[in-house]
Amino acid sequence: MPEPSLTRDEVARTLRELRAASGLTVTEAAAAAGIAQSTLTRYEKGRFLPPRKAIEALIKAYKPDRATRGRLLGATREQQPRYKRVVMHRGAAAAQVQIGDLERHAVRQLTFTPTIVPGLLQSERYMRALAGAGLSGDKLEEWVRNRVARQGVLTEPGHDITQVITFGALLWGAGSAEVMRDQLDRLAELSRLRSVEVGIVPPARPTGVFPLHGFDFYELPGGSRRVIVGTHGGVVTIDDQRGVDEYLALWQQLRDAAVFGDEARALLTEISDRWYLGGAG
Repeated sequence: MPEPSLTRDEVARTLRELRAASGLTVTEAAAAAGIAQSTLTRYEKGRFLPPRKAIEALIKAYKPDRATRGRLLGATREQQPRYKRVVMHRGAAAAQVQIGDLERHAVRQLTFTPTIVPGLLQSERYMRALAGAGLSGDKLEEWVRNRVARQGVLTEPGHDITQVITFGALLWGAGSAEVMRDQLDRLAELSRLRSVEVGIVPPARPTGVFPLHGFDFYELPGGSRRVIVGTHGGVVTIDDQRGVDEYLALWQQLRDAAVFGDEARALLTEISDRWYLGGAG
């Protein structure tokens, strides 16, 4: 049976202990493993999870017992972020089913999106404007159908869902002013659901956080947690403790910057008025 793998902090502590037991200095150990001294220092402080090649080199230098070797190698296999590519015209509809399964199992979901309305909150017209450039015909219809089906979780009991959007995302026109007005009406409607919080980061809100991308956090029954980051061609899944904690800390800052309830709905009305005037300018 494989030995349990280690967390990033446990990897750092194990590397420090192994080096001490070997009698090597940081400089000597780094030279023996063929890595930079500064890099080994970062590994030992838990700032980064070493890649498998570095772990293998350090194992060769330290010669730990079999159980420790297995746990170290397991950490590189299980804790590295996983990338899954989803090609729009091939796997998009199936990906919606997979995401929907995750959302139905999650007891808590936290989402931040800087440039787009989150999938769970999108109107069908917004979806079609979003996917129109990459999908058409039966593939488009299947994608929309599966995406709409995901939204059933919004009214199911047992879910705690918070979605934070930037003000600018709602000024980014999808399709037409009419599509955007329809989307804003839907956001206002969903913001009144008991299991859903819709937050909006107001314009010119002073903040010390600068997120470079959107992300979704999921907490599953039993305490399992993961973060999913969307890319242009797929998704990255992060499930190591330290990585998830970093995103949760970022999330809290973003939530603190947002407004909810009546304040959020007032912003939605303001943005809708801009679109009624023929645009968001």
